[in-house]
Amino acid sequence: MLSNDLHAAIITALRGDAALTALIASGSGVIDAMPSKRAFPFVLFAQSETVPRNTDDCPGNAHTLTFDSWSRAENRREVTDICERITRVLTEHSWTAAETHVVLVTALGTTHEHMRDDRAYMTRLRFRMLTEPTDI
Repeated sequence: MLSNDLHAAIITALRGDAALTALIASGSGVIDAMPSKRAFPFVLFAQSETVPRNTDDCPGNAHTLTFDSWSRAENRREVTDICERITRVLTEHSWTAAETHVVLVTALGTTHEHMRDDRAYMTRLRFRMLTEPTDI
């Protein structure tokens, strides 16, 4: 399970990035629960999956993180720009959380989709984050 301190650090890093904030300023921002009434564009921290990845001398975890970027722009450009910024923030950030040390963040892939019912574009980003406890 993704620790509360790391979850909070990820949301804080995304919300604190001025370039990302500028791209989603007119929308709902970075959220971790789908609102019933939502302003576009927005980024949803959609899912996290954790599996143990211990080494001989250190306990650790591998997390797969999923983010959905939503836009009602006329084309995919807005969601593409948002996703490029999310990728930069997550892969270039110097991660430190109270209980968790992030060893590595890697982008796993991107899926673009036109959601006809919502009249929106959605891009799903997946990342792998390797962590270990800070008290080691």
